[in-house]
Amino acid sequence: MSGGVRGALAAMLGLIALQAVVGTAGAAGRVGSAFAGLAGLVAKVADPNVPAIRDRASSSTPPASGPVSPPTPPAAAAVHALPNPRTLPLPAGVGV
Repeated sequence: MSGGVRGALAAMLGLIALQAVVGTAGAAGRVGSAFAGLAGLVAKVADPNVPAIRDRASSSTPPASGPVSPPTPPAAAAVHALPNPRTLPLPAGVGV
């Protein structure tokens, strides 16, 4: 089969598939909105005025009030509750 005939058949099958997808008014609206969303996304990506990374310096989140304290370490009792491997008894038959 030549390339032209193959392309014509592919185009015909594509149109048949598109007709099957948009056969009803509801389906046509959904497909149209999907294409519109995709076109909007492509336009936003290609727009040089839209930053790739949002500027968080101008966000509406209020800054933390008061001094920021470092995180508190875990309670000393919880740290010392773990067994120390140096003080564990050795199994019978294991010599040092």
